[in-house]
Amino acid sequence: MVETGANIAAFGARRPSLLARTVWPLINNRRLSQRVRKRLRRSVGEAFAGPYDISVAGIAFRVYPLDNYCDRTLISRHRFPEPDEHRMLEAWLPQGGVFVDIGANVGTYTLFAAQKLGPGGRVIAFEPHPVTYAKLRFNIEANGADSVTALNCGCGLAAETMTLWSDGGNNIGSATLVRAASSNPKVATEIRLDRLPDMLAAHGIARVDALKIDVEGFEDEALLPLFDDAYEHLWPTAVLIEVAHRTVWRTDIVAHLSERGYRTNDKTGENLLLVRD
Repeated sequence: MVETGANIAAFGARRPSLLARTVWPLINNRRLSQRVRKRLRRSVGEAFAGPYDISVAGIAFRVYPLDNYCDRTLISRHRFPEPDEHRMLEAWLPQGGVFVDIGANVGTYTLFAAQKLGPGGRVIAFEPHPVTYAKLRFNIEANGADSVTALNCGCGLAAETMTLWSDGGNNIGSATLVRAASSNPKVATEIRLDRLPDMLAAHGIARVDALKIDVEGFEDEALLPLFDDAYEHLWPTAVLIEVAHRTVWRTDIVAHLSERGYRTNDKTGENLLLVRD
């Protein structure tokens, strides 16, 4: 359970024991099948649910490994969940630049970007799920990342309220606005959406160097308002976009960006890095 209110301990107060640091790499070993790992989390992992305070790549995180894939990866593998994507993105994060993170989760990309951009940079991080947002805010504060503005909302075609679906536990970071994209849509949470260009303008953003988006099948609707010709000055130089749920998009946003001068610069199994010519 996420610590809240007066129960929040300062970073460093929740150091993992030697046993916890031993158990999580064992039960989250990728040589085991997903089914076995899930069974081990239920039978063994519940005794080591955390939270735990750790540091990865010089960034502080309070992790809850039982209910978030990112947190499990941080404590069990001592690295970011998507190391190749971080490497791809790094070249597009100049000192003093601007980064936008849509679907920030617990802040692995947000805090990585803040680190690379330096104190003169700006990061705008969108995370709509209230529980995940609380974790994100804690991690931002634990790192003293004053350049980061975290927003407890999502991005969409209009300012409205929508239902976010999650499994309620095992990986709350995979919550989605597209029910068909969820393998286990057990818990519904009402969240607020705003148009991306409106939110950037409200926070004084006049340009964007790089943008990352991972919103489990809602990437098209989150990005479309930004790529209206009226907002060309805000179009990012680089866009890292998850395409794992491309089949549920209503608009092929990759093709839409291609028509606006973007090309594939690099890719992994689930993500494309698009760069504007």
